[in-house]
Amino acid sequence: MLRVEAYLLTDVGRKRPQNEDSVGYFVPDDAQTLAADGQLFVVADGVGGASAGDVASQYAVDKVLHNYFESHEPDLEQRLVAAIRAANADLYDYAVGSGKPRMGTTLVAALIRGSEIHIANVGDSRAYLVRGQSIQQITQDHSLVEQLLREGAITPEEAQDHPRRSLLLRSLGAESKVEVDVFSGQLRSGDTVVLCSDGLTRYVDEYTLYQTVSSLTGEDACRALVRIANEAGGEDNISVIVLHVDPLTPSVFAESTRTGEQPGPPAPLGPGATRPSDALGRSAAASLESLEGKPKTLTALPEPQSMGERVRGLPWRDILYGVGALAAGVAVVLALGFWLPSLGIRIGEPIEPEPELPATTVSATTELVPTETPLPEDLSGIGEATAVPSTITPSPVPTLDPDLTGPVLVFEGEFVYGATPLQSEQALELCEELGSGTCLPEFFEDAEPANSIQMKTYYLDRTEVTNAAYRACVEAGSCTEPEGFEAEGLGIAAYYLDEANRNYPVVGITWSQANTYCRWAGGRLPTEAEWEKAASWVEEAGEKRIWPWGQNWDPLLVNHRNPDQPTVGAEAVGSRPGNVSPYGALDMAGNVAEWVADWYADDYYDSLTSGQANPQGPASPVEARYKVTRGGSWEDNGAFTRTVQRVYALDDHFNRSIGVRCAYDQDPQPGPGPGAGASDAPPLIPGDEPTPSPAP
Repeated sequence: MLRVEAYLLTDVGRKRPQNEDSVGYFVPDDAQTLAADGQLFVVADGVGGASAGDVASQYAVDKVLHNYFESHEPDLEQRLVAAIRAANADLYDYAVGSGKPRMGTTLVAALIRGSEIHIANVGDSRAYLVRGQSIQQITQDHSLVEQLLREGAITPEEAQDHPRRSLLLRSLGAESKVEVDVFSGQLRSGDTVVLCSDGLTRYVDEYTLYQTVSSLTGEDACRALVRIANEAGGEDNISVIVLHVDPLTPSVFAESTRTGEQPGPPAPLGPGATRPSDALGRSAAASLESLEGKPKTLTALPEPQSMGERVRGLPWRDILYGVGALAAGVAVVLALGFWLPSLGIRIGEPIEPEPELPATTVSATTELVPTETPLPEDLSGIGEATAVPSTITPSPVPTLDPDLTGPVLVFEGEFVYGATPLQSEQALELCEELGSGTCLPEFFEDAEPANSIQMKTYYLDRTEVTNAAYRACVEAGSCTEPEGFEAEGLGIAAYYLDEANRNYPVVGITWSQANTYCRWAGGRLPTEAEWEKAASWVEEAGEKRIWPWGQNWDPLLVNHRNPDQPTVGAEAVGSRPGNVSPYGALDMAGNVAEWVADWYADDYYDSLTSGQANPQGPASPVEARYKVTRGGSWEDNGAFTRTVQRVYALDDHFNRSIGVRCAYDQDPQPGPGPGAGASDAPPLIPGDEPTPSPAP
C-alpha cells in the first residue's frame, strides 16, 4: 500500500481583489471504494477577467469530483476525462443559454489508485513530479507562449515577460467541447507530486520548487511556495497541492479532514449562483448571491493543517510568524541553494529509472507519458473532443469587388499619433470586460503620449497581402515559401497552398519575408505612423478613431478572439466590409496582425515631439530584435485590435496570425512583379487567379 500525505494552500495574492482559484479533493474512507476508485485532487484557476471566474473554477472542481465518483466506468482515464468534459459542457451551455459572457477556468487533476497515477489538464495549471534528485513538469501548458516556445519562436527568458504569456488556447467553458490531456504512470516510494496554478509558476522556477518540496514538510512547503510567489510580486492568485508518497501504510489524513462523504453535485449555475464557501469537494446549500455583478463574499477559513482546509487571502504575517519549523525549513532551503548543484541534481531532465524496489513497496519504472483518451461510447451528448484548432480552417471564399483591390491614398498633413492615458485606461477596462487573455496596463501604455505630427503623402494596400499574391512572388523567384510552411501543428502549408484560400491573407512569414515581398511589389513596409494614420485619421474632421470605423467597439465588425463566437482562423480579405478605415483600407482591425517597418521600444513615443515629421521608429534594436505588429488578429482580445495598439515580436518570428500589407511612395502600377501594388497582383476575383505551384 501507499501512503499519500497531502497538503494544500490557496491565497489571493497581493494584487487581485478576490481569489478565482479553487482547490478540491476526495479520499474515500471505505477501503473497498478507495481500492477501486482511488483518490482525486484538483486545482482550477478561473480565467482572469472572465465573467465570474471564481464561480467557474469552484463549479468545475465540484463537478469533476462528483461525476468521477458517481461513475462506474472501469477505465479510470476515461472516467476522469468524462468528468472534466461534463464540467466544460455545463459552463459552456450555461453561458449560451443565459446570454452571459463565458465562464472560463483551467484545471489540473491527479488521480491516485494504489501505485498508479493519472494526471489530466486543460489550460496552464501544472503538475510536477519530484523523484530522487530530479524534477519534471508532467503537463503541457495550453497557451500561446508555450506554443511559441515549442516552435522555437521565443526563448524561455522571453517567455517570462511576453505580453501574451497568459493567453490560453484551451480552457474549460470556452468551447462546447474540449480536449483533455492525460498522463499516466506508476508512482514510487518517495515521489512528490505538485499541482499548482500559474500564479505560482510565474514566480517559482523548477529549481526553487525542487528545493522547497525536497527539504520541507508538505505543509511548510505549501506555505513557503506561496510566500515566495507573493514576495516576488503576487500579481495573481496562488494555489498549490503537495502530494508526498510513502510506502507500507494506507493513505491517512488529519482528523480535521473530511474524506468519507462522497462528493455531492455542484451548486447549480444560474441566478443565485456564486462561489460556495463550504468545504472542498462539497456543494453549498446556503443562500447564494447572484452573478449579476453583486459582490461575492469569500470567507477566510483557517490555515490548512492537512488536505482539505482552505485559506482565502489571509495576511502572511498572521499565518507564518510563529511557525518555527517553517523558519528552520527556509534556512535549509537557502543552504541547499549553495550545494545542491554539486550533488548532480538534474532540473528539468527526464527521470531515469531507479533499481527495482522491494515488492512490499512499489516496483514500477513506467514514466509518465501522454496517452490517448477516447470517449466512452455511452457518453452521448459530449461527443469527440476538439481543442482550439491547430490548423487554420477557412470560411467559404467570397467574391471581392474589383474596385476594392487597389491601394488607398493617404494625404499629407497633420495627424495625432499615439494614445492618451484615458484611452489606455479605457482599453484596459475593455480588455477585462471581454475576458479573453491577460490584461495588464503596460500592454496599452506603450502607445502614450499622443503627439501631433506631420506626415507625407503615401499609398497603402487596401487589403492584407493574400496567399495568391505572395505565391506570385515565390513563383517569380523573389520570395521564399512562408517560414512557417514546415512548422508542425500550425497547418500553414495546407492553408497557403489550397486554391480555395487564394483570397485569404498570407501568414507564417517573418518580418524579413514581409519586407522582401513588399520590395518585390514595388513598395516597402509601412512605418507605425503610416499604418496608424491610414487606419484611424479622419482628414475632414481632424479626428482620431479608436477603431477604423469609429469610436465604439463592435465585435461583429472584427475577426478576433471572441468567447461568445469562437473563430477558427483568418477570414478572406474584405469579408467584413464594415471594418473599413476613413481612407478605405479594409481589415485594419483584427483578422491577421501586420508587420510594420519599425523596431519596437516601449518608451519610443515619449521621445517624439509635436510637429515632428514622418517618424521612423528607433534607429536600431532596443534590448532585443523586436519589430512591431499592428492591428491585432483573430487570436487576440478585441482591445488589441485598436488602431493605436502596439505589439512586438522578434523579427524572425512567425505564426498563423501575422501577415502584412505594403506601403508605396507612388501610385503602384497594376500587374505582378516589381513596381506592382501588392493588392493588384494577382487579382482577387475568384476564377482570375493563376494556378498555384503544387504542394511540395
